[in-house]
Amino acid sequence: MATARTPSKGTQAQDPSAILEVENLTLRLGGKPILQDIQLRIAAGELLLLIGPSGSGKSTLLRAVAGLETVTSGRISLLGTQLDDGAGNSVRPERRRMAMVFQDHALWPHLRVIENVALVIPGRDSQKQAMALLERMGIAALAQRRPHQISGGQRQRVGLARALAVEPALVLMDEPLSSLDVELREQLRMEILRWLQELGISALVVSHDPDDFWRLAHRVVALAHGKVVQVGSPKQLFQEPAIPWIARFTGALGPLPALSQGGYLYLGPLKLPFPGGDASPREGVVYYRPEGLRVAGQSQGTSPGVSARLLYQTFERGQFRGYWQVPGIAEPMISLGQEPCPPAATLLVDLAQIFFFSKQHLEEL
Repeated sequence: MATARTPSKGTQAQDPSAILEVENLTLRLGGKPILQDIQLRIAAGELLLLIGPSGSGKSTLLRAVAGLETVTSGRISLLGTQLDDGAGNSVRPERRRMAMVFQDHALWPHLRVIENVALVIPGRDSQKQAMALLERMGIAALAQRRPHQISGGQRQRVGLARALAVEPALVLMDEPLSSLDVELREQLRMEILRWLQELGISALVVSHDPDDFWRLAHRVVALAHGKVVQVGSPKQLFQEPAIPWIARFTGALGPLPALSQGGYLYLGPLKLPFPGGDASPREGVVYYRPEGLRVAGQSQGTSPGVSARLLYQTFERGQFRGYWQVPGIAEPMISLGQEPCPPAATLLVDLAQIFFFSKQHLEEL
């Protein structure tokens, strides 16, 4: 059961092959801690995704890595070279072998597309190299146009081409796809992964989009209140979210009030085995995944069950979503299954899809 223990925040072992290393980084603005004791490592060819609630420090961390924010203490290194020692000794942003891709593209509006890319390339062959990058991005035909004459997706491709033109060791992206429509976003995700893989470039990406979590990230760092609360693969965060926000971000529903005591978790009328619980009672909240709530008779297993009455159901993407009234639970509980829901049923609970967060755990974050 995923709730059998408090999820760990994860560790990042020393990696001599790391492209980027951030150690014990703290950043204060006006005396207020914005980032606290951040540990971060990115391997060669890795795309690391930064997620977290608004105000958790994601964009500030990205800017600190880029050299756009002053670090209070800690160390930032790229390819073994120290960029910031937290004591005022810092390499200027333009000398960090990094490139930044912004949400709003940040192109020079008075320059043609090819000039936007060529301007960052030194030497006489800048136009030739810029055209080669535009061809890689599939937008060579737009080379003579200005930014206002092309679409948002095309402008973002130009921004990516300009970032890659400086031959960075690391690309930093701040919500690079959020201004695009859903279909174009999906297309660019796959293209970004392909370009980075072909060129052997690592990336640090900030995102609020769950689809980026599933389809873009090799590994994920979750922040909350300026601290790292969990590190791992998308699968690891899905299976064992460290905080309620991660549970919600990965598709869990809640919160529902619950109590842990004596090896059991009490949720309304449900008494669920909870091996990791303390002998003394602990109040908290439960989050659950709708695919973990199933109708008896439509599913095999010996999971605990509870009688429920169907309020209504919807059909979504090949599955039936049922909204159930469960005695003792104020909010409707939601199931997800392959078959239509009956008017009344016993609902089986998959213990691996239930996540308990004690009040004490939440207060300690």
